[in-house]
Amino acid sequence: MRAGLARWLRRFGVPLGVLLLTLGFAAAISGPWLGSQSSDEVRAFKQELLLWAGLAVGGMLALLAYLLGNARERAQALAERMTSAFRESEQRWAFALEGSGDGLWDWQIMQGTVTTSERAKLIMGWSGAAGIEPSISELQSRMHPEDRARALAELQRCLDGSNPHLVTEFRVKDHGGGQEWNWVLARGTVVQRDRRQRALRMIGTVSDINVRRRSEERVRFMALHDPLTELANRAHFDERLHFALANARRYGEPIGLILLDLDHFKAVNDMHGHAVGDQLLQTVARRLKATVRETDTAGRIGGDEFVVLLTGPLTRESAMRVSEKIYAQISQPMDLGGLRIEITCSLGLALYPEDGTDEKSLAKAADDAMYRNKRAGRQLFGEGRKSGFTEL
Repeated sequence: MRAGLARWLRRFGVPLGVLLLTLGFAAAISGPWLGSQSSDEVRAFKQELLLWAGLAVGGMLALLAYLLGNARERAQALAERMTSAFRESEQRWAFALEGSGDGLWDWQIMQGTVTTSERAKLIMGWSGAAGIEPSISELQSRMHPEDRARALAELQRCLDGSNPHLVTEFRVKDHGGGQEWNWVLARGTVVQRDRRQRALRMIGTVSDINVRRRSEERVRFMALHDPLTELANRAHFDERLHFALANARRYGEPIGLILLDLDHFKAVNDMHGHAVGDQLLQTVARRLKATVRETDTAGRIGGDEFVVLLTGPLTRESAMRVSEKIYAQISQPMDLGGLRIEITCSLGLALYPEDGTDEKSLAKAADDAMYRNKRAGRQLFGEGRKSGFTEL
C-alpha cells in the first residue's frame, strides 16, 4: 500500500502542489486588497476567484483523468506484454523439455495430487484413462521392490530439507504390462513451504535412462566376464575365490576348486578353424553353467581352461558328483554348424582345507590333480572314454 501511494505521489504530486500553491498565493495577495474594498467589490472578487479556482480544479481533474486513463492503458499493455512473454517462455521451455525427452510432474503435497505431462506418464509406465492422473501410491507401486525404499528415503530427505534437490534412479514396470523393468531418473525440488518449513509443493522432471543403464551394466558385466563365453574372467574369479576363502575360514566351511582343460582342443581348432573352436568353447561354457549349482561360480581363465568354485554345503562326495556331471555333459556330442564333434576334458579337484588353505596352495593342488589325469590318458572324439578327473 505504501509503495502504491508513493508511486501516486510521484506521478500526481507536482500538478496537485502547483494547484494548491496557486490557490494559496491568490489568497495571500488578495487579503490586503480585500481589506480596503467595499463589500460589493469584495463579493465580486470572491466570485471571480472562485471561478478561477473552479477552472483550475477542473483542469487538474481533467489532467488527472487523462493521466489515469493513460496509466490504465499502459498497465493493460504491460500486462499483455508480460503475459505474452510468459506464454512464449513457457512454450520454449515445454519445447526444450519435449526435445530432451523429459516428462514433467507437479506434486501438491498437502492435497496429495500429482499433475504429470503425457511424456511423464509414458516414462513411468502409467496407462490409465486419458485425463486421469495417477496417485502417489500408484506411482510408488510401479517402482521395483529393490529400489523403492532407497528412492523414497531420498525423496523424504528432500522434503525434510536435508537435501535441496531430489536426484534418484530407480526401475519401473514396463508400460506394456510385461515383466521388463525400465530405469528412470527423477529430479525435483520443493518450491513452496509453509511457515513451519513443511513442504507444500514440489515440481520436477522424469527421464528415461534405460538405454544408458543397460549400457553401463553391460560394460560392468564385460569388465568381469570373458567376452566369448560370458563366464567369470580370471580377475572376477580370483575375487570370488578370495571372498569364499575368507568366509570359509570364518565359519569353518569347506569349499571346492575344479580346474578343467579340454583335451586336444588345438587339434579341433587346426582342423575346423577358429570359428568352430569359438562355438565349441561357447557350448562348453553353456553346459558348464547348466551343470553347476546356483551357489557355484564358473569361469574361463585361458584359451581352453575353465575353473569352477564350489561353495555352500559341500563334502568330498558331493564335489566328486559335480565333477562327474561336468565331465559327462562336456563329453556329449556337439553339433557345431553341421559338424558333429565329441571332445573330452581333464579335471582336477581340490578342497579347502584338506588340499590347500589359501588361493595359491588350493590352485596348485587342483592343477596337479588335473595334470595327473592328463598323464593317465586323454580322450578325443570319444576314443577310449573313461573317467576324466583325479582326486588327491
